[in-house]
Amino acid sequence: AEENSTSGDGSLTCWAGMFGQQCYNGQNGLSPPPGSYFRSQRVMHGTFRVLMNTAGMQIANLTRAFGVELHPNWEEGAKACRMTCLSYLLCQFWQYTDVYGCWVQDDMTTTLGYPMVNDGVMMNTNSYSAQTVKAGEFIQHICKPGPPQPLPTDPPMPVAGVLVTTPMPTLNPFNGLSMPKTQSQASSTKVDVSVQKPFPLWATMLICVTIALCLGVIGAA
Repeated sequence: AEENSTSGDGSLTCWAGMFGQQCYNGQNGLSPPPGSYFRSQRVMHGTFRVLMNTAGMQIANLTRAFGVELHPNWEEGAKACRMTCLSYLLCQFWQYTDVYGCWVQDDMTTTLGYPMVNDGVMMNTNSYSAQTVKAGEFIQHICKPGPPQPLPTDPPMPVAGVLVTTPMPTLNPFNGLSMPKTQSQASSTKVDVSVQKPFPLWATMLICVTIALCLGVIGAA
């Protein structure tokens, strides 16, 4: 960027920051002549989600980003105010009032109340200023879904490579224990088991009669 007001000798200089104020004011000292090499850009890192609508609330300790002079339509001013907060990673609250302009959270300057509750001090819904807040949000900056993007200072990513994968080990809950083998794992040696037939009933009765006769003869003698 060509910045004669600060470089002194008119050399090319580069400026960067997280939070810009009075960006829509042409009288802020950054008014390059036509045809100069002045380039500027506002960027947003990641994405965001809205946690709460803060219209009709006055949140204390916000920092003024710009006024209402260049935005007669408050809806256009609210869009610009929202973009100011979205491009600032430390900003979670933004509010636009048709009387006082755009106000955003800037923890580099002031600190907001935590937790943010309607206590009449850090948040007020009954004041005149609260009634002038036409739009506002409580947002959360988050990363975009998908694969992470390398930083400009990271080494080049490989174009192609071979992915070597190792199979997952099979977990055995009985690892280290002596488990009985299954029938297929046991020895195939055949073992013959002989079963003895029961003693005949008639032989048992014959023995009993013989013993009884012997006892009778012995008793008679």
